[in-house]
Amino acid sequence: MSKLEELIQKLCPDKVEYKKIGEIAFYEQPSKYIVNSIDYSDDFEVPVLTAGQSFILGYTNEKNGIYKASKDDAIDSCVARKNYSGLSFYI
Repeated sequence: MSKLEELIQKLCPDKVEYKKIGEIAFYEQPSKYIVNSIDYSDDFEVPVLTAGQSFILGYTNEKNGIYKASKDDAIDSCVARKNYSGLSFYI
């Protein structure tokens, strides 16, 4: 028995309803939000967040492909902890 099966048996004795991930969440590939240039400057306004990291890599002046996050977005746990949700940014 797998660890998952053990936890389900222990914590959900009345069984678990299985759903396809697409029924409960939306995932979008970030490829269209990747910055084109790495010429960052503190003089620019749009932050570039590193994927899987918890910091702003720099700022860009690019105007196309900016991700407009909402407060409800589950971006990345590190990013969310830094309270970047609701921000417009590149990856």
